[in-house]
Amino acid sequence: MLSSTSMVLRTSDSRSRYPVHSKDAEIDEPIDWPIAERRGHFISLGRGNDRSPLQFDTMSAKFAYKRLNEMDEVIDKRRSRPASDYSNVVKEFCEKEPMKESIRLLKAMLSRVTGGKEDLRSDKDTYEATVLTLGRDTQWKRNQVEIMRGLQKAMAISRLEGKIYGLQWCNFINRCIHGDILEVASFLLQLRLNESILEQDYFLNEKTLDFDPWDSVHFYALDVVANIVISAFWENQGAKRFLKKMITTGTFEKVLNLVEDSRSDRFLTTCMAVYVAANVCAQVNKAGSVNKGIVKSANIITKIAHFIYKENAIKMAKEWFKNGVEKFEFDALAERPDGLSVMNSDGIFDKGCEEMSRRKTLESAINWAVSLQYHAIEYLAACCNPDVGYQDFVMREKGICKSLCRWMGTPIYNADICLMVQSSLRVLGQVGDSMSATWTVLAETNLIKHLELGMHYPNARALSLYLEVVTKLSQHRGSPRDHLINSDVFCQAAVRSLYSVEETVNVFALAFLQILAESDVGRFLIHFPPREIELFKEFFFDKTDSGLCISDLVTTCKRFNKKKYDECYRNSPPRVHYNIEESSALKEEGNSFFKQNLFKEAVQKYTLAIEKCPPTVKTDGKKISWNSLMVTLYCNRAQCYLKDRQYQNAVHDCDIAVARCLGAAERLIDFDNELFKKAVYRRSVALFNLQDYERAALDVGECVILEQERKEFRAHMDKVVMMCRQRHGFEHIRKCIECDGAKGLPLKKCPNCPALYCSRVCQLDAWRNHHKANCTWFMNQKNPEID
Repeated sequence: MLSSTSMVLRTSDSRSRYPVHSKDAEIDEPIDWPIAERRGHFISLGRGNDRSPLQFDTMSAKFAYKRLNEMDEVIDKRRSRPASDYSNVVKEFCEKEPMKESIRLLKAMLSRVTGGKEDLRSDKDTYEATVLTLGRDTQWKRNQVEIMRGLQKAMAISRLEGKIYGLQWCNFINRCIHGDILEVASFLLQLRLNESILEQDYFLNEKTLDFDPWDSVHFYALDVVANIVISAFWENQGAKRFLKKMITTGTFEKVLNLVEDSRSDRFLTTCMAVYVAANVCAQVNKAGSVNKGIVKSANIITKIAHFIYKENAIKMAKEWFKNGVEKFEFDALAERPDGLSVMNSDGIFDKGCEEMSRRKTLESAINWAVSLQYHAIEYLAACCNPDVGYQDFVMREKGICKSLCRWMGTPIYNADICLMVQSSLRVLGQVGDSMSATWTVLAETNLIKHLELGMHYPNARALSLYLEVVTKLSQHRGSPRDHLINSDVFCQAAVRSLYSVEETVNVFALAFLQILAESDVGRFLIHFPPREIELFKEFFFDKTDSGLCISDLVTTCKRFNKKKYDECYRNSPPRVHYNIEESSALKEEGNSFFKQNLFKEAVQKYTLAIEKCPPTVKTDGKKISWNSLMVTLYCNRAQCYLKDRQYQNAVHDCDIAVARCLGAAERLIDFDNELFKKAVYRRSVALFNLQDYERAALDVGECVILEQERKEFRAHMDKVVMMCRQRHGFEHIRKCIECDGAKGLPLKKCPNCPALYCSRVCQLDAWRNHHKANCTWFMNQKNPEID
């Protein structure tokens, strides 16, 4: 008989779950599945639903032990028999030739899921009859679970390895599509069995003890659909037709029904439903076939708003985990420990599942919660597409505006937050096309402040999204537009961004400058003088692929204020004759002065070298190539300013160097990414000394994302995060910076400073590597204020 400390008793309102949360388990104890199964099975005591799990009298406890031992005997007997396994059928289906025979075999297998029904369309009466029949037929339910699980595992393997049993991933997907998998998935997603029927399967029918619960078919069906949808991003034409049919036949609406009817005990199913919805919408918008059916009702937007608000998704994950985890859910966490974006091949077909500890399982669940938030925001971005026209409808939902701006105000110190910020910007970029929705956002949030900070973010993709939002907001007349065009931050950032190699950054920067030129020619010419415009046209570009031209800026200035333009042109300094050899020689002289700690003399040499250095170089007399010497000179001069404690000048030079590097890593083969990291890191150091900790966190966070193991980056990150927490509290950076994990888990605070750690191991590693010096520095500050 099992001891009372090794079991979890549950009342009849609970579900059969694997209690990885049992109080007697150590924090890193691997789960023993046979014991976990015995612990987790529901014990029906016939006492109603008003009792907590441990409120039993002596007779009830004795009865529970008796029932539990009976179940142990049943489990041991069932374990000796081979469970239903459709892997051989899947293998035969993959290897079967010709293709028609393979599809016929698949249809025969799927007919066991549908109960032999050929016409799966049903009215209300037919649906009720199907549910009633299914509730009584245990074998039918088992077939549904086992077959869909087999297909889900096979698709996961084929996606990870590119093929399964010699059949390529896309070919496997297409065969499933021809085998009417959409109709079968749609049939399963609409089914809802009565709770009492599910409890009977859990606890009264001994034949089902070795199998997943019936409602796991929703998760498996969604995962199968998700694999097909994902293949559409690889230009799988069959999957694209599948998507169109999915919307027209109402299957997508059934996916949204699962989101709308989300329950705390089916957290992973909710995550998968939102994942499918977001990817379907993204693919539909990409194809240009916008459909207003992507928003089923106001309730779905309310649910999505709940998921993205503050830490709601993480709270859902922790509550679900606390109530116990089903085995199929545990397998899903093992397969995708980092959430719904990444899969782990070691977890497929239960390999390595027993090695996951309680803490690792919870961390994986929290990663799923983060994925839920990300895909919920992506779904909102699809709903706010101007062609769909739901911007006002979405923005009126309570909490959405504040949630999006909260993400934009979060320091970006890892890739997950970077994705969240980019998704939030995509939503706001779509909202910017609607004047009323724009005013709603501006009235409820401090959006302009977040945009000013984002203008300095050293990431080409994110910066292009920031510029897109700024450009669209400035199109609407009124106080927001006046604030944007009168702000030096936005004007200077737009001019700097023109020098980026990333074209999307160029396009939105040019569009904003066009609006600025139309509104205030004098202010435009202060930031972008006529001589610099001519220089830019000669050495960089005049026309973008979108049709916007630098020449249009000159035309606009002359049309609105030709006198002012001509005056600025005459007063501009004459053009310098460029000589790259002379510039290189001056650079070497500057390096020599720097090594002698003669920083002012080095600055003079670097300044002369910058004046002589051509912005770009031409190869073969035609092709314009990026000139790394210019970035090197600005980086070197910034380092001199840092040594001389001229931090504002250092920030200015690093701004120029970073802008010229943006997008270069993706487009230029000969680009030295070390230059970019140097410029960003030095700017972060200068900003830290200027006590601009928010911008310093943006820069050092990007450095750590690019090179996680670099000690100087991590040491500076530790220092910046400490000061951010001291100034703004722990709310926005409530995570262990050392391991970049433990989000949503209990953290331990350093006794002397605001540093947080998830474990003693991380605390000791940080202390040995960099935190000892940082902590000592923090304690030596004058009157540090620690919350």
